[in-house]
Amino acid sequence: MIRWGPGRLGTEKAWAAKRSLSQPETADADCSYFIVAERCARFPFSTRGGDVGFLPLANQDLILFSRRASFSSTINPRLSRHDSLPHRTAPVESAVVTQPNSALSASAHVNQVLELLRKLMEYRSSDVRLRLEKVGQAASMLHMDVLLLIYHFARFSPGNVLEIGPYVGGSTIAAAYGARESSVPKKIVSIEAGGKLKHFRLSSSHIIKDLKKNLARFGVAEDVTLINGRSFDEATIPEVRQAMDGGEVGLFIFDADNNVRRDLDCYGDLLADRCWVIIDDYLGPAKAAPIRAQVDALVSEGRLLPFGYYGWGTWVGQWQRT
Repeated sequence: MIRWGPGRLGTEKAWAAKRSLSQPETADADCSYFIVAERCARFPFSTRGGDVGFLPLANQDLILFSRRASFSSTINPRLSRHDSLPHRTAPVESAVVTQPNSALSASAHVNQVLELLRKLMEYRSSDVRLRLEKVGQAASMLHMDVLLLIYHFARFSPGNVLEIGPYVGGSTIAAAYGARESSVPKKIVSIEAGGKLKHFRLSSSHIIKDLKKNLARFGVAEDVTLINGRSFDEATIPEVRQAMDGGEVGLFIFDADNNVRRDLDCYGDLLADRCWVIIDDYLGPAKAAPIRAQVDALVSEGRLLPFGYYGWGTWVGQWQRT
């Protein structure tokens, strides 16, 4: 069953028919999000420009949202399976529940997911976006929404930043901007194997050289500890731990190969409970299939708590210590 409002997307009925789902119920015409009672893995979805996205909840429900929708119209309890979902949401900085096992805890997780989306909508019209647009054009293949979230998490989450696969530095710069505006000092450790990459928009014949150049260009070179090597090499792991100097990680960013579980096995003990986790390519290119399988398994095991897919298929959520 899908519950929805017509919204502004214009293709909901065609999408439902294509998926052979039940006829949608008519609801508030201003609403453009849906809660779908199905496993998120069964609904791969892509859009141009990241105009819509899925927000998977830990109880396997989905919210399909439109970036064009206002937040006030998005929160509509008549469309929710969770009767206790209130009009107002709790701040994301509040305590995050573990895997929901009741209507109340599921509703609390919905609140936190939607509050994060509300914050992102604020950032889209802020000066931060203008600053990060320059970064994105010069040094990132990530969607602007993801760069904004990296900035937000680096600024407000407790703990340091550990990044695996910065490429030429866009995500690193976004994290450095956020950490610099935080109320507490933070370490940023970024691991890059180097090499070269041919890409239609952002190629590099010498990744490490271009990464260092971009960090310097945007004024954050002194804020970042850059480690040249593969994240799982025996020489790299102790170097990362030494750079962290015993501090916990509050933001973990992975945009490397297709083995995120390997690196979480290497560094998971450094991650704080409820550490924010950003994993690129959950949906999209060929390497997405193994990444998606690993992330879904970690969610099922209770190690990861999903907060949504953003941009062009980047997974966002939190780490949960067992």
